[in-house]
Amino acid sequence: MTPDEARKTLCLRWVANWVATSANFVFENEDNKNFDAGTSPWARVSVRHTVGGQETLGPAGSRIFERRGILLVQLFTPKDSGMQAGAVLANSARAIFEGVSFSGVDCYNGQVREVGPDGKWFQHVAEVDFRYYETK
Repeated sequence: MTPDEARKTLCLRWVANWVATSANFVFENEDNKNFDAGTSPWARVSVRHTVGGQETLGPAGSRIFERRGILLVQLFTPKDSGMQAGAVLANSARAIFEGVSFSGVDCYNGQVREVGPDGKWFQHVAEVDFRYYETK
């Protein structure tokens, strides 16, 4: 699996499982000009690759490399509306990935953090570590 394939796999899982909430979402660095959150809760999904390394030796084409990263879901709820709605959304986002293996991606170490005010929003972040293997 390549980094782009891993990103796509994570995003597809997000789309398939987030439909149960009423919060809209965007993917980081995509054309979101038609997105308008208004005053409704919303989410931004990001994939960040971190560390990794070569796992096996051998001829080119058969070497295995472990790749790691963090899936970040920023959840925005209206400022001054309390903590519960953001916490519920963040925990729902974490639950989609934490402790799950799918399509060659292993997800683990999920956590939720309260970030605080961000303009007219209050932000929570769900973070889940992931790993997969690339052969090259």
